[in-house]
Amino acid sequence: MPESLTYKAALDLIGAAGDAMIKLTDGFKHMVTTGYAGYNHIAAKKTHKRLVDLSARSAMLARGHQSVLVYSIDDYFRIPNPTEGDWSRVVKGIKEVIEEITEILDDVKKERSDFVLEDAYSKLIESLSVRKGLLAKLSRIPPPKSKDEMESLRKIHEEYKRLLDNFRNAIEQMNLYLKQ
Repeated sequence: MPESLTYKAALDLIGAAGDAMIKLTDGFKHMVTTGYAGYNHIAAKKTHKRLVDLSARSAMLARGHQSVLVYSIDDYFRIPNPTEGDWSRVVKGIKEVIEEITEILDDVKKERSDFVLEDAYSKLIESLSVRKGLLAKLSRIPPPKSKDEMESLRKIHEEYKRLLDNFRNAIEQMNLYLKQ
């Protein structure tokens, strides 16, 4: 399989992940408009506390993505003749982010409050799973060598920035829900 197909597949996956984040944001918007209706007070308090923790961890993850992935790939583009070692540093950062996503995803899957009944819960799991899978595939892509591969990586990078923006919007919607 030619390497350029690998880059194209990664670009398609990032686009799909961005769409999933938009759905997640819409799920939180729905929760904001419907509020805590149907929750008993104790369950609502417990859920609120866990969601505040999830929100904080998600915000830190978004900032981590920004510094580890976005900036390292920006740096990679600035190198006149990048080496395999330069690409290895980018991949190392990707793997660190995968570990953080895995921790949050595992915690979200352990959630047992009424939040699991909300559409946003399944969308959150889906979006984190898609992001984890996407980054795992991206970490296995060989370093770009041709101009076409570098251009594909630039497109992937731009789409990933859009994905991060969508993730931040979802966090903002979760925070609006939590402030109710």
